[in-house]
Amino acid sequence: MSKRRNLLDSAEKRRSLQNVAVARGRLKGALADIVTHSDDESDSDDSHATRQSKRSKTVTSDSIPIPHQSYIMKLFDRSVDLARFDESTPLYPICRAWMLNQPRMNPKPVRTPSPVKREYNPQMAEQYRNGELKEIRAMPKPEASSVEKYPSPVDSQRRASKDKLDANLEPVSKAVLLEEHKKRWGQVRRNWEQYNRVKAERHEASFELLDALLKTQV
Repeated sequence: MSKRRNLLDSAEKRRSLQNVAVARGRLKGALADIVTHSDDESDSDDSHATRQSKRSKTVTSDSIPIPHQSYIMKLFDRSVDLARFDESTPLYPICRAWMLNQPRMNPKPVRTPSPVKREYNPQMAEQYRNGELKEIRAMPKPEASSVEKYPSPVDSQRRASKDKLDANLEPVSKAVLLEEHKKRWGQVRRNWEQYNRVKAERHEASFELLDALLKTQV
């Protein structure tokens, strides 16, 4: 019985090995057919692309649209495509695009108006009243002056320096310190008020023109 069983097992093993060999042969044949078919298709595609390139010689790379990469940010149920803006873009157009809430829409080209050159003309207000000027596109340029950006420091500010601190000074009371500070603050305030008056005189023509514009609107 044991010999017969061994013979049966060996026969089954041979049949299974034959089946595996047949399956491998079929798989190799199928793969070969696929590779041959793909090569034929690639050759036909290459020939078709060659014919298309000959037909479209006039088409340049500039006419091919470049796909737009979007970066959409959603904030308070509204979305904006931040990829349409660069680092130098002001905040106002970004806010307008966010208010439109149409991140997929192609943006319209924004026409930047050319800057208007301002000229010094102290008679502009009088010309507007007389009717010589019908439209005001820019305010008059301020009068040239040598005024600094900040007023000159007062004497108390010049004396108040870290380099001039004396460690041998005797301590003073709170009332004395407050009185000295109030006096110093008053001097600084009067100094700034005088500086602002001098600086505002450069824009006297603009102030006069604004008064004329407001009176015509009443």
